[in-house]
Amino acid sequence: DGLAAVSTTSSEHVTEEFVQQQAFTVLCELVNDNVEYRAALTELNGMALAFSVMGEHTRTGEVQERGVTFLAGLAGDSPRHCDALASQGGLELVLQAMEEHPSLMILQQDGCVLLQRLAVKNIGNRQKIAGLKGIERILAAMTEHKKAADLQQFACMALRDLSWQCTGIGEEIGELGGVTLVLKAMMYHEQCIEIQEAACGALRVLASDSEEIPFKVAEDGGVQLVLKAVQTYRESTEVQEHGFAVLSNLAWGCEETKEEIINLDGIQLVLLSMTSHPEVPRVQAFGCASLQSLACETAENRTKIGDLGGIELVIQAMRTHPRAANVQAFACAALQSLAVKSRSNTRKLRGLGAVELIEEALENNRRSLKLREFAEHVLDTLSS
Repeated sequence: DGLAAVSTTSSEHVTEEFVQQQAFTVLCELVNDNVEYRAALTELNGMALAFSVMGEHTRTGEVQERGVTFLAGLAGDSPRHCDALASQGGLELVLQAMEEHPSLMILQQDGCVLLQRLAVKNIGNRQKIAGLKGIERILAAMTEHKKAADLQQFACMALRDLSWQCTGIGEEIGELGGVTLVLKAMMYHEQCIEIQEAACGALRVLASDSEEIPFKVAEDGGVQLVLKAVQTYRESTEVQEHGFAVLSNLAWGCEETKEEIINLDGIQLVLLSMTSHPEVPRVQAFGCASLQSLACETAENRTKIGDLGGIELVIQAMRTHPRAANVQAFACAALQSLAVKSRSNTRKLRGLGAVELIEEALENNRRSLKLREFAEHVLDTLSS
C-alpha cells in the first residue's frame, strides 16, 4: 500500500519538482536492495513513472540522480527490465542525465552500473549504447571522478562488457582514451582489489581481438600494473585469471613486451600462481596461455620456463583438469611452444608421459576444435 501511495502521489504531481524529488527519494529508499519491492513497483508502472519524471525535470540534478539509481536497480533484477529500459527510452534518459550532470558522482556511478547491466549478454544493447555515445559518457565519468573507487570499478566493468565480442566497440574505446583511463584507475586505486579485478577484466577483453590495443596497454605501463596486481592479490583468482589473459595477449608477437615481462619476473609469478591455485581451472588455463606466449619463438624463454619447473606445472594442470577443454587446449599450446626446437624440453615431456596425456585429453574433449588443433601440433613435435 505504501508503494502504491507514493507511486500515485508522484504520478499526480509530475510537473511539481519538489513533490517529485521527495517521491523519488522515498522510492529509492524503498527499492534499493529489495527485489520484492522493485517487482511490486514495476507492477505499478514504476518504470514508466520514472521515465515521465526524468523527462519532465531534465535539469534538476537530484531528480535525475534518484531516477538513474532507481532504473539501475530495476536493470539488475531481470533481462525483461533491461529490454524495457533499452527499448522504451530509458537508456536515452540515463545518458542524457549523465551528460547534463557530470559532477553528480552517484548519478554517474549508477549510470555506469545501468550501462553495464544492459550490455552484459546482449550484443544489441552494446551496439545501441555505443551508438548513443555511451562510451563517451563512461569515460567522462571516469575522468571527472578519479578518486571515486566504486565508480571506477563499475566503469571498468561497463567497458569490459561493452567490448565483449564486439571488436569495433573495443577499438572505439581505445581510440577515445579508454585504455589509459583503465590503467589510471589501477594506478590510483592500487589498494582496491575490486578495481584491480574489474580493470584486469576490461584490459583482457579490450586486448583480446585487437592489434593496436596490446601495444597501447604496454606503452602506457600496463605490464607493470598488471604484474603488480597479480603479485599483490595472489589470493584473488579473478585477478590471476584476468591478469594472465592480459599478459598472454600483450606478449603474443611482441618481443619487447616479452622481455619486459621476463625482466619483471613474470614467469615466476605465473608459476607461483599455478602452484598456489592448482584446483582453479581458469587460473591454470590462462597461466598456460601466458607461458605459451612467452615461450613462442623465444629459445631463451623456453629454456627458462623449463628450468623453473614450468613443464611439470603444465603437465600437472592437464592431470588435474582432464575434462576442462580450455585447460587442455592452452596446455597443449604451451607444450608446443616449449618443445619446438628444444631437445631438453622434448625429452622431459616424453619422460613425463605428455603423449599419453594429450591423447587422453583428445578422447575426453572430443568437441574442442581448438584442443585438437594444438594437440596435433605438439604430437607432431614430440614424435619427430
